[in-house]
Amino acid sequence: IAPSSPCWNVREHNVPALPSFYPLERSAVFVPRASAPILAARIAGVLQARSIAASYDSHNAKVDCLSRFPVEFRIRMYRGRGDFDHGIIVEVQRRAGFDLSYSQDVSAILDAAEGKDVKDHSGGILTFCYDESNVEQDVDSLDNSGVFSSLQVISGTFCPQNDKAAGTTVEGCEHAMASLAQLTNLKRVG
Repeated sequence: IAPSSPCWNVREHNVPALPSFYPLERSAVFVPRASAPILAARIAGVLQARSIAASYDSHNAKVDCLSRFPVEFRIRMYRGRGDFDHGIIVEVQRRAGFDLSYSQDVSAILDAAEGKDVKDHSGGILTFCYDESNVEQDVDSLDNSGVFSSLQVISGTFCPQNDKAAGTTVEGCEHAMASLAQLTNLKRVG
């Protein structure tokens, strides 16, 4: 008996064949010699780990999803045809919304479907990296009320003073913007 997800209990006969002339999204993978219950369990696990709300339709091998930011998308499984009749295609289709983290969610879903290791993602609030070598500097930068100056925190996030600053990446900028959004969100900070 193959392991399956209690949420998404897809069986082999539930996976429809890919329709003729169906244009697959770029966000699709072919998983050779795949078992539908195993794929469903992998995908459901990633959705749960990433705190993505999901409405499972086992009989049609699809899931309607809503991320935290919110982006609506659908995951479908299709049985391959022709040269690809020996596996299952997993497709992710964005329906509405936009967030920079959506591409990370899609990558994690497709990687899990392929059986790759998926980076742990708690789905919670992003955290700042703390460098213990700057403890004295951080203590000196406390203002009289004992709280870091928010301008110093934001400045340190956007303009790090270390060797890594030269290699600033899109992901680093995204992290900085998400951190700034959390620092200024009245519902989270108060």
